[in-house]
Amino acid sequence: MRGILEFISKIFSGVEPLYWFKSYFFSAVLMILCLTNVTDEMVGYMPAYIIICGIFFPLASIVWDDLVVNTLGGGPVLAMPIVILLLWKLLKLFLLFFLTPLLAPIGVIYIYVSNGHHREA
Repeated sequence: MRGILEFISKIFSGVEPLYWFKSYFFSAVLMILCLTNVTDEMVGYMPAYIIICGIFFPLASIVWDDLVVNTLGGGPVLAMPIVILLLWKLLKLFLLFFLTPLLAPIGVIYIYVSNGHHREA
C-alpha cells in the first residue's frame, strides 16, 4: 500500500499545481455538462464512465499539451480566426474528455518517466 501511495505522490508532484487546478476545473465543467444531459436511457455505465473521465482528465490533457503540442508541434502557435480557434478548443476538450480512459495511462507513464522517477527504483 505504501508503494502505491508513493507512486501517486510522485505523479502529482511531477506536475505544477496550477496545471492540476486548471485541468480539474475544466474537468468539473465538462462533468457537470455531461451528467446534466444524461437521460433515463443512459443510466448504468454512462454516468460512471463520465465520472471516471472527470477524475483522470488531467492525465489525458497532459498527453495533448506536452506530447502533441509542445513536442511534436513546436509550441502552441496558431494563426486563425477566433471563432474557429474557440470551436477547435471546445472540440479538443470534449475529445480528450471522452478518450480519457485511453490517454490517461500514457499520461501517467509520461509523467513518471519525464521526471526521472523510473531511475530511483
